[in-house]
Amino acid sequence: MHPFFKTYMRALSLLGLMVIAYFILISTYPLQLDLFQVVFFAIITGTSALVVMNFAEDKTVSLYSTFIIVTAFYMPALYTVCLILISDIVYKLKVIYIDREHDKLLDSKLAFNFFSKIIIVWFLYMIQSFIHHELIYIVSATLIYHVINVSSITYVIRLYTGDFTVKVSTLSMSIRELFYIATTSVLLIYSYNAYGYMGMFFVFLFLMSFAVYILKPVTHKAMVDQIEKDALTGFKSRGLLDKVLFDKVNEKIPFTLVFLDFDKFKRINDDYGHDLGDKVLKDFAQKASDSFYLYDKFFRFGGDEFCVIVDRQDDLDLAVGSLEDLFSSNVYKDAEVTIPYSLTLGTFSYNGQDMNVSDIISEVSKNMKIKKEAYN
Repeated sequence: MHPFFKTYMRALSLLGLMVIAYFILISTYPLQLDLFQVVFFAIITGTSALVVMNFAEDKTVSLYSTFIIVTAFYMPALYTVCLILISDIVYKLKVIYIDREHDKLLDSKLAFNFFSKIIIVWFLYMIQSFIHHELIYIVSATLIYHVINVSSITYVIRLYTGDFTVKVSTLSMSIRELFYIATTSVLLIYSYNAYGYMGMFFVFLFLMSFAVYILKPVTHKAMVDQIEKDALTGFKSRGLLDKVLFDKVNEKIPFTLVFLDFDKFKRINDDYGHDLGDKVLKDFAQKASDSFYLYDKFFRFGGDEFCVIVDRQDDLDLAVGSLEDLFSSNVYKDAEVTIPYSLTLGTFSYNGQDMNVSDIISEVSKNMKIKKEAYN
């Protein structure tokens, strides 16, 4: 985890709270709301969030995004804020009590999802003050929603994993999402204007089935790969490592964590440049892929540090021996340079002790450093 991660989360939360305070100050009291309209928007927005997150294979193409834009067009700001909060909490309760995942109700993920959407909503209401044409509003709102959403998710993942090569969207994915959100927003707004609640409801039913059953992702697999895979080496990512370790510790499943660190990698970067340093990391990854039988258990911890999870104690000696044989001395070669490199590894076996993931990482890192100091 990057040291700036907590600062980023605090700054995002503070900015979100300032936006909510601003909405409270500018609201006219008492709020003039059509109760039927309130209930109608609450049901379809909450349903779209739950159904799409449950069943759609492509989570980026979501009617939830569309309904935030549409709700912001028709409803007062404070109502939109409450709607987002309720939708996020309902989905979190579903994750905890129905999916039985080990999440807390009020945690950093809920805070991030809520406050990032609140900041988007502020921009949506700002553009309404000078854009009054519906079609221009929809196009502008879609662009703003996508840019802020993708940017905030990208930075939070990069800071959490420490991997600044992670991308959560490609150009083709962005074009696809922009087209989908803009098109569905146009259909819902114009159907509501022409036929009222019933018009919007029938369009909503069609779009819901379209989102769930027809929009099968080519992009979903790509997005999962980008989040769960390290872009440079092809190893699994730090974020996925944390999740796997958390699950094992939570279930008290024994395993051994092997921690590998390049020897004097900074010197390689200083002497040859970061581009060649990246090529050395790729060379290491390729050799691991070609020769190490537990390649699918490899994770990039960050920078020039890597981890391997060994599930069975019987495999430990073979795994450690193979890694030491492979990487105690190696050479990267191309047409211009020859760069020798090596890695030092340490291990730590978890057998159900009263420890958390940070404790395990700390122990295995300490064991690796002891070994490195002994060799050097």
